[in-house]
Amino acid sequence: MPGFEFNNKGTLMQDTKHYQAYLQVSGVNIYASVYDTSQLSIVRGSSLLLKWAVELLDGAHIEKTQDEPPLYSIIQVYNETIRNKYESDHIPELNRLAEFVLPLPELIKPLTAITTGASSGIFEVNIDKLPNIDGKMGETLAKYAQAIAHFLSNHDYFRYFTFTVVGLIDESNDFTLVKECLLGKSRSQQIHQISLAPQPILEPSDNPAQPCTLQGILPAVSAMKYPPTGFEGKLLAPASQYRFLLGRYLRHGLYIAETFELPKTEERGQLLQQLQSDDCQASESIDKIAYDQKYVNLENKIAVFYADGNGFGGIQANGVKSVEDQKHFDHTLKTYRREFLACLLQQWMPEDGKGILPLETLLWGGDEMMFVVPASKGFALAQMFYQQSRNWSIELDGTKHKLTHAGGLVFCHYKTPIGRVKKLAEDLADEIKEREYGREGNYFDYAVLESIDYPAETLDEFFAKRYGVLAKSRFPLQPLAAVPDIEIPQAEGKPPQYPQHNALALNWDEQAKPIAEFLEAMPKSQAYQIAQATQTDAFGKKIERFYSLQKDNPVLLKQLEELIKNGVLRLPPKPTTQSDKFDAAKQEPATAELGEESTKPENAVKAHESAVMTDPWQWLHLVELWDYLAPRKKDQVQATEVNDHA
Repeated sequence: MPGFEFNNKGTLMQDTKHYQAYLQVSGVNIYASVYDTSQLSIVRGSSLLLKWAVELLDGAHIEKTQDEPPLYSIIQVYNETIRNKYESDHIPELNRLAEFVLPLPELIKPLTAITTGASSGIFEVNIDKLPNIDGKMGETLAKYAQAIAHFLSNHDYFRYFTFTVVGLIDESNDFTLVKECLLGKSRSQQIHQISLAPQPILEPSDNPAQPCTLQGILPAVSAMKYPPTGFEGKLLAPASQYRFLLGRYLRHGLYIAETFELPKTEERGQLLQQLQSDDCQASESIDKIAYDQKYVNLENKIAVFYADGNGFGGIQANGVKSVEDQKHFDHTLKTYRREFLACLLQQWMPEDGKGILPLETLLWGGDEMMFVVPASKGFALAQMFYQQSRNWSIELDGTKHKLTHAGGLVFCHYKTPIGRVKKLAEDLADEIKEREYGREGNYFDYAVLESIDYPAETLDEFFAKRYGVLAKSRFPLQPLAAVPDIEIPQAEGKPPQYPQHNALALNWDEQAKPIAEFLEAMPKSQAYQIAQATQTDAFGKKIERFYSLQKDNPVLLKQLEELIKNGVLRLPPKPTTQSDKFDAAKQEPATAELGEESTKPENAVKAHESAVMTDPWQWLHLVELWDYLAPRKKDQVQATEVNDHA
């Protein structure tokens, strides 16, 4: 109906200045189609497909003429790999895996993305570009939504998911109201759908019906003809095969796509070239990430880091008043996240860009992210993220909002069920948000699992079992050893500038050197004895004994206090709620002001009464994180031992 505007009742409107049509596409029933298995490649493949399903509908892709859209080029490259390795004589659908069907330009040309997330997107609809469908405007938009839904439900990649596709014609010019209406219509449509997408009917097979080996519920028909190592002979459902293969071979493509979207610079161009090279690939599996770590006590261990935005929904609800506001929020957040990811990839890129990236991405979308890295890089990753994000903010409706995150960091054996570890990392972050101050700044908490066992109880019960009465005084940590903030003034009329960071400040290996020196000099047995006494009356005596034994080693005491003062084991904030109350002296001990005189043994001993390490939690943190704060290389430790015996 080009040239004519109708309201949602289908009648012609007199005033068309504030008239706009919208479409929302959402992947729903996530737990039935993404988390129906704990197999990582399937979960990753499902997440990527849902993300793509939304992004591919952005009509802006077909307007790009100079550079091929990143998603399309990545699909083309990786499909060639899949075509060469995974052609199947048994499942005809699998042969089409390498022939990705792009949406017809005529179908997506009317759509312009306003915001896209991990599985949902809102689009503006250009009425003048809608297909020529007879009927009133409300009916036309509804039929167009059906056409989008038909494309998704019949696509070989997306047919295994359930989507809601809803349209809205608005004349209020109130985008907040538009989002609420679209959300309501989407939920209404969802409850009228089945929660599991129907599986395609396959050709008859001689194999008896069996459940899918990886998913456990869907009927399996055949094994993959050219399976990866370890998957020989396993019977898989078609839905599992698609998601498994895509998740396995497209994990590296995520890094290429996100880097491609950043502003083009020489540095970014070099990174993109390295990522696209056959010489550089993401790690194939978690056990490969954990394998062959050259650090003491870290063999076969991994770190899982999770970060979740604090109140981003509330910021949008209060600050986003228009489509432009929403686009601004979406673009700003995505740029921040991509800059962080690019920084991470640059620092961890193998030498000369040849080798394996020790990185697994479990979540990437919206305001969440989750990574698996070698245990030796766990604190490096957490530090880098909080250092990079410390200045993240956005101005909406005249108000500047800080964008902060709650984080969870788990160290464990790689054989610990990853689903349980993922849940534990999320629980650590969620527990922070439940505190009154938890959403007001950057905080994180950690857990160390020294065996393949995992907590079967709640987080509170887990900490109570581990720390006894001291569990009530356990508070989240602030980011470690942050460098001063960097403010970049915004020039009038210029686009927002995103904070740039000193590479050295983001390099935890450099920042951890003083910690490594201290741990090398600190008697580990004494630290353990003090930590074990934190719940007893002997704690004070242990502290006295420690300082007495170290009275001839004032340099060590000075090192220890300086590390704490500089935020290496930064103490939690003051309690602000009734539930958070406990002995404030345990929470914010005084800091010793040690000058030149403190280098004398007698002054160092006196200083312990006000020294920061009189707090029991600092000793507990120190002992639990002994191998993780500043990992020590085996060859260096062996060399030290040789020199000691020489």
